[in-house]
Parts: sequence; structure tokens; C-alpha cells
Amino acid sequence: MIETTFEFETSGLREEAKRIGLKEGREEGIREGRKEGIREGLMKTALSMLQEGLDLSLIKKVTGLTEQQILNIQMGLNE
Repeated sequence: MIETTFEFETSGLREEAKRIGLKEGREEGIREGRKEGIREGLMKTALSMLQEGLDLSLIKKVTGLTEQQILNIQMGLNE
């Protein structure tokens, strides 16, 4: 009887831990997805600005991207 009760209780704890882990994983995935979406949006903005011939320093200021990130985008334009 004691073993059965213990097994039942630990089974419930495992299920709760699994539920919490899945919830935390889902929330982390949503956060990462948002970050990636923002990053992609900034890169598209920088690409548009480059295509319009805007100055690198202005693109850095507006997008918050680094000079290297912008240059990488620019290199992609020239390929």
C-alpha cells in the first residue's frame, strides 16, 4: 500500500514537472521567435535603406544594427 501511494505521488510529480517544462519551453520559444522576428524586420529595413543609398551611420542609428551586420547585408546585395 505504501509503495503504491508513493508511486502514485511520484507519478503526479513527474506529470507536473513535465507540464511545467513544456510551458517554460513554449514560453522560451515564443520569446525567441519574437526576437528573431524583430531581427528580421530590422534587417529588411536596413536592406531597404541600403537600396535607397542612405548613409551607413544613419542606418546604424535607425536600426541599431552593427556596422558589420549592415555590411553583411550590403554584401548580400552585391552577390
